[in-house]
Amino acid sequence: MLLKRAVVFILATVPLLLNCQSNPTKAKLQVYQLGQPWELKVGQTALIRGENLKITFQAVEDWRCCSVCLCIWFSNAKISLQISKLAGMPETIELNSDLDPKEVGWNGYKIKLNWLAPYPQDPLPLPSEAYVANLVVTLE
Repeated sequence: MLLKRAVVFILATVPLLLNCQSNPTKAKLQVYQLGQPWELKVGQTALIRGENLKITFQAVEDWRCCSVCLCIWFSNAKISLQISKLAGMPETIELNSDLDPKEVGWNGYKIKLNWLAPYPQDPLPLPSEAYVANLVVTLE
């Protein structure tokens, strides 16, 4: 009887414990320093410490030529960022991996896309949650 209760207890608590594990890669808000490069995944939001500046990586459109393809067009990926001061209305800006603009001025700040990963390995589209943008924000 005691063994049966122990098994029932274990079977009931293991799923609860597994659901309580934190996953730092899914954190929605990340805090970064002005002038320091940082990485952001699609759906994540960055707060620039001391500036009340909030940036959310909203979407990516990837037209880069995959590494196993022979392409006749110039490849590029475009990311959409929602940017705002904490008390202000958000605006959308777009940055490119290979074409201009790779950086944009906004309200006295310069937001620059350093790189976007991963680079496509085959012609199949990647899910948006696979992308990571390396960005930096500086004063203009």
